[in-house]
Amino acid sequence: MAVVNTPRPEAVGAKDEYYHALRRPTRSINLRQYVYEIGSYHYNWHPEVELLVVLNGCVEVCAGGLVTTHEPGDVIVINSYVGHATLAHAPHSTALLLHLDLGYFAGLFPDPARLRFDCLSTGETRGAAPFIALRGLLARMMLEAFDATPAGRLRYERRLAELVDTLVTYFPPREEESTAVLGNETRIKAIDRMLGFIDQHYSERITLERLGRESGYHPGYVSQMFTGYLGISTLEYITRVRLRQATRDLGDPQMRVVDVAAANGFPDVKAFNVAFRRSFDKSPTEYRKQLTESSSQVDATFKKVFVRRDDEAATGWLKALADAVDAGAQPTVPAEWPTDDLRSLVGHAQRLTDQIQGVQHRLERLAGGLG
Repeated sequence: MAVVNTPRPEAVGAKDEYYHALRRPTRSINLRQYVYEIGSYHYNWHPEVELLVVLNGCVEVCAGGLVTTHEPGDVIVINSYVGHATLAHAPHSTALLLHLDLGYFAGLFPDPARLRFDCLSTGETRGAAPFIALRGLLARMMLEAFDATPAGRLRYERRLAELVDTLVTYFPPREEESTAVLGNETRIKAIDRMLGFIDQHYSERITLERLGRESGYHPGYVSQMFTGYLGISTLEYITRVRLRQATRDLGDPQMRVVDVAAANGFPDVKAFNVAFRRSFDKSPTEYRKQLTESSSQVDATFKKVFVRRDDEAATGWLKALADAVDAGAQPTVPAEWPTDDLRSLVGHAQRLTDQIQGVQHRLERLAGGLG
């Protein structure tokens, strides 16, 4: 069992925990790295790219509508603003995580915000050299993060550069079609007001007209602003916010599914079931059956405390991963590794999926408004 500290109100690691934050604006570095126990779903999304390594147990990862199950050693990359959640399938499931601001890629790609990495290991690919290198470098970074000497800081940044080099070399990103709204500060503030409004009123019926009044823009333009700023539709964002709270409420045995749906702005149980299944590939009732006493205990301190550095098991997992790769050597590519043509096909399939989901959301909006 991982050793944790007393909960704190904000997710800032203590000195004796596996938690490291680094901000170097002059070198475009802004990251957080930590080791933590996984509990039940905490649906979220963020602008950073996320690299996750399973250290112990069995973990379900839901990201962008894809649901996969992973074991120790698996590496998963979750792209910027992709809605995602994790669920422990075994007690004391533990992960190593890195959040890296896309500004780090600014000198490498014209528009880092458009980058999408297809990097996810399975039982068949877990032992491939690129995955060994990624998890090994991440583990070394975590172990060496607490050396505050100039040499230690340089070494950490060198590991980071090697990590990104490996990621870009063996998992070259595709670039999504740009939907960015090159708006001025006034537009950005208007979008932030709408996001705040949704966070406060997600349990109510929200229409484009209400958002238009809140932002000062025409309802038709509100939809364009959302797509340009977040890359998802207004309806999709509202649904994400509702699901974020609904997954927490499902952990309360006193609340019926119908109560959870009503409390979080879904017009009825059917709409809640459809939205939940689309994101997590299971019904709310099926998810509730998967919740355990162990996951509930973890939820009480989720990302408020992190695994302590004197935890022998966690340190052993990190050292084993770090020792498995020589950080000074480049991994060789297995013969069965995806070719550029295959990556192109995968990227094309993903774009088609995104387009289909966009059409589906538009049809839902036409059928019943935003909710």
